[in-house]
Amino acid sequence: MATTKTLIAAEGRTVHLPDGSEWPKEGLPDPNTHFTRRRIADSDLIEKPAGTADLETPAPSDPPQFTQIEEPAETVTETKRSTAKKSEGDK
Repeated sequence: MATTKTLIAAEGRTVHLPDGSEWPKEGLPDPNTHFTRRRIADSDLIEKPAGTADLETPAPSDPPQFTQIEEPAETVTETKRSTAKKSEGDK
């Protein structure tokens, strides 16, 4: 019985499926189509190594620490107007 290989995007590559969505990080079974054969030939897709568990990022034990942003001490309410000479049309 033939086993199907699972294809994943090569490191540093983003591969889009024909429908425009991204190739899943966990990989997809190889449908052996012209599209996948071309992506393999271009080294965009590679065969997922056997025995490799799905890579998942472990949840951090501590939530990220956020710093409070302080409000500015003063705000400028007025701006200087231009002192340039007005043209004759701006009377």
